[in-house]
Amino acid sequence: MGWLTRIVCLFWGVLLTARANYQNGKNNVPRLKLSYK
Repeated sequence: MGWLTRIVCLFWGVLLTARANYQNGKNNVPRLKLSYK
């Protein structure tokens, strides 16, 4: 189970980092406008 936990933690770390970088970019603005329609 130890290797599985490591993979999950690594996956979440990469996912959160990519999500933070995406939100800091300008691509997030048009997406927010579309979701409010």
